[in-house]
Amino acid sequence: MFKRWLSEAKAVAAMESALIFPILMTLLFGVVDVGTGVMINTKVNTATQLAADLLARQNMADNDDIQEARLAAEAALMPYFEASNFGIDIAGIQFDGEEAIPTERWRDTVGMNANTSAVGDADGLGLEDEGVVIVTVQYTYTPRFGEFITGDMVMREVAFVKGRDSSFVGRN
Repeated sequence: MFKRWLSEAKAVAAMESALIFPILMTLLFGVVDVGTGVMINTKVNTATQLAADLLARQNMADNDDIQEARLAAEAALMPYFEASNFGIDIAGIQFDGEEAIPTERWRDTVGMNANTSAVGDADGLGLEDEGVVIVTVQYTYTPRFGEFITGDMVMREVAFVKGRDSSFVGRN
Protein backbone atom coordinates (compact mmCIF):
# COMPACT_ATOMS: atom_id res chain seq x y z
CA MET A 1 0.00 0.00 0.00
CA PHE A 2 2.87 2.37 0.83
CA LYS A 3 4.59 1.67 -2.53
CA ARG A 4 1.37 2.42 -4.36
CA TRP A 5 0.99 5.71 -2.45
CA LEU A 6 4.56 6.75 -3.32
CA SER A 7 3.97 6.15 -7.00
CA GLU A 8 1.05 8.58 -7.06
CA ALA A 9 1.76 12.11 -8.33
CA LYS A 10 0.03 13.72 -5.33
CA ALA A 11 2.28 11.86 -2.93
CA VAL A 12 5.40 12.96 -4.78
CA ALA A 13 4.22 16.60 -4.68
CA ALA A 14 3.48 16.32 -0.96
CA MET A 15 6.93 14.89 -0.24
CA GLU A 16 8.66 17.57 -2.34
CA SER A 17 6.72 20.26 -0.51
CA ALA A 18 7.62 18.76 2.85
CA LEU A 19 11.31 18.86 1.91
CA ILE A 20 11.34 22.35 0.36
CA PHE A 21 9.07 24.17 2.83
CA PRO A 22 11.61 24.38 5.72
CA ILE A 23 14.27 25.73 3.36
CA LEU A 24 11.93 28.39 1.99
CA MET A 25 10.83 29.44 5.48
CA THR A 26 14.45 29.70 6.62
CA LEU A 27 15.23 31.93 3.63
CA LEU A 28 12.17 34.10 4.30
CA PHE A 29 13.03 34.62 7.97
CA GLY A 30 16.64 35.31 7.05
CA VAL A 31 15.61 37.99 4.56
CA VAL A 32 13.40 39.62 7.21
CA ASP A 33 16.27 39.69 9.75
CA VAL A 34 18.83 40.96 7.25
CA GLY A 35 16.45 43.62 5.94
CA THR A 36 15.68 44.85 9.44
CA GLY A 37 19.39 44.88 10.29
CA VAL A 38 20.23 46.96 7.22
CA MET A 39 17.41 49.40 8.03
CA ILE A 40 18.57 49.79 11.63
CA ASN A 41 22.19 50.30 10.53
CA THR A 42 21.04 53.06 8.18
CA LYS A 43 19.10 54.64 11.02
CA VAL A 44 22.16 54.45 13.32
CA ASN A 45 24.16 56.32 10.67
CA THR A 46 21.40 58.94 10.37
CA ALA A 47 21.18 59.31 14.15
CA THR A 48 24.93 59.89 14.40
CA GLN A 49 24.97 62.52 11.66
CA LEU A 50 21.87 64.24 13.04
CA ALA A 51 23.25 64.58 16.57
CA ALA A 52 26.62 65.79 15.23
CA ASP A 53 24.96 68.38 12.99
CA LEU A 54 22.87 69.77 15.85
CA LEU A 55 25.96 70.19 18.02
CA ALA A 56 28.04 71.76 15.23
CA ARG A 57 25.54 74.64 15.14
CA GLN A 58 26.53 75.73 18.66
CA ASN A 59 29.46 77.89 19.79
CA MET A 60 29.07 76.58 23.33
CA ALA A 61 27.09 73.42 24.05
CA ASP A 62 25.20 73.22 27.30
CA ASN A 63 23.24 70.38 28.91
CA ASP A 64 20.10 71.28 26.96
CA ASP A 65 21.99 71.12 23.64
CA ILE A 66 23.44 67.72 24.53
CA GLN A 67 20.00 66.48 25.60
CA GLU A 68 18.44 67.77 22.37
CA ALA A 69 21.08 65.99 20.27
CA ARG A 70 20.52 62.75 22.20
CA LEU A 71 16.74 62.94 21.80
CA ALA A 72 17.12 63.65 18.07
CA ALA A 73 19.33 60.57 17.71
CA GLU A 74 16.76 58.49 19.56
CA ALA A 75 13.97 59.81 17.33
CA ALA A 76 16.00 58.92 14.22
CA LEU A 77 15.94 55.28 15.32
CA MET A 78 12.15 55.07 15.50
CA PRO A 79 10.29 52.68 15.23
CA TYR A 80 13.15 50.37 16.26
CA PHE A 81 14.34 52.41 19.25
CA GLU A 82 14.67 50.66 22.60
CA ALA A 83 16.41 52.60 25.37
CA SER A 84 18.23 49.54 26.69
CA ASN A 85 19.88 48.97 23.27
CA PHE A 86 20.92 52.58 22.64
CA GLY A 87 24.09 54.44 23.59
CA ILE A 88 25.59 57.78 22.61
CA ASP A 89 29.01 59.28 23.30
CA ILE A 90 29.69 62.94 22.52
CA ALA A 91 33.16 64.44 22.94
CA GLY A 92 34.62 67.88 22.31
CA ILE A 93 38.20 67.67 21.03
CA GLN A 94 40.52 70.66 20.74
CA PHE A 95 43.91 70.67 19.02
CA ASP A 96 46.74 71.89 21.27
CA GLY A 97 50.06 73.45 20.33
CA GLU A 98 51.77 73.83 17.01
CA GLU A 99 51.65 70.06 16.59
CA ALA A 100 47.83 70.24 16.88
CA ILE A 101 47.62 67.34 19.31
CA PRO A 102 43.96 66.28 19.79
CA THR A 103 42.96 66.75 23.43
CA GLU A 104 39.62 65.88 24.98
CA ARG A 105 38.03 68.97 26.56
CA TRP A 106 34.61 67.56 27.43
CA ARG A 107 32.61 64.36 27.08
CA ASP A 108 29.05 63.19 27.67
CA THR A 109 28.29 59.46 27.48
CA VAL A 110 24.97 57.68 28.02
CA GLY A 111 24.22 53.96 27.67
CA MET A 112 27.63 52.83 26.41
CA ASN A 113 31.35 52.95 27.15
CA ALA A 114 33.17 56.07 26.02
CA ASN A 115 34.75 55.83 22.58
CA THR A 116 38.25 56.74 23.74
CA SER A 117 39.88 55.66 20.48
CA ALA A 118 38.07 58.49 18.67
CA VAL A 119 40.43 61.07 20.20
CA GLY A 120 43.39 59.47 18.44
CA ASP A 121 41.36 59.16 15.25
CA ALA A 122 40.92 62.95 15.25
CA ASP A 123 44.67 63.45 14.71
CA GLY A 124 45.26 65.61 11.66
CA LEU A 125 41.72 66.96 11.44
CA GLY A 126 42.52 70.49 12.57
CA LEU A 127 45.04 73.20 13.34
CA GLU A 128 46.10 74.73 16.65
CA ASP A 129 43.12 75.88 18.79
CA GLU A 130 40.58 74.43 16.37
CA GLY A 131 38.44 71.51 17.37
CA VAL A 132 35.96 68.83 16.40
CA VAL A 133 32.94 67.25 18.00
CA ILE A 134 32.95 63.47 17.88
CA VAL A 135 29.58 61.72 18.12
CA THR A 136 29.41 57.94 18.47
CA VAL A 137 26.05 56.17 18.39
CA GLN A 138 25.79 52.51 19.26
CA TYR A 139 22.73 50.30 18.93
CA THR A 140 22.41 46.61 19.74
CA TYR A 141 20.14 44.72 17.35
CA THR A 142 18.74 41.33 18.29
CA PRO A 143 17.43 39.45 15.24
CA ARG A 144 13.94 38.03 15.70
CA PHE A 145 14.47 34.73 13.97
CA GLY A 146 18.22 34.21 13.70
CA GLU A 147 19.29 35.21 17.20
CA PHE A 148 20.42 31.67 17.97
CA ILE A 149 22.74 31.81 14.93
CA THR A 150 24.18 35.33 15.06
CA GLY A 151 23.43 36.56 18.58
CA ASP A 152 23.21 40.29 19.22
CA MET A 153 24.71 42.59 16.60
CA VAL A 154 26.29 45.82 17.84
CA MET A 155 26.04 48.59 15.26
CA ARG A 156 28.28 51.61 15.80
CA GLU A 157 28.80 54.77 13.80
CA VAL A 158 31.15 57.70 14.46
CA ALA A 159 30.87 61.25 13.11
CA PHE A 160 33.50 64.01 13.25
CA VAL A 161 32.23 67.58 12.76
CA LYS A 162 33.71 71.05 13.07
CA GLY A 163 31.71 73.94 14.47
CA ARG A 164 29.91 76.04 11.90
CA ASP A 165 30.44 79.43 13.54
CA SER A 166 33.42 78.79 15.78
CA SER A 167 36.69 76.95 15.53
CA PHE A 168 35.84 74.91 18.65
CA VAL A 169 32.51 73.95 20.20
CA GLY A 170 33.05 74.41 23.92
CA ARG A 171 30.93 73.18 26.81
CA ASN A 172 29.11 75.17 29.47
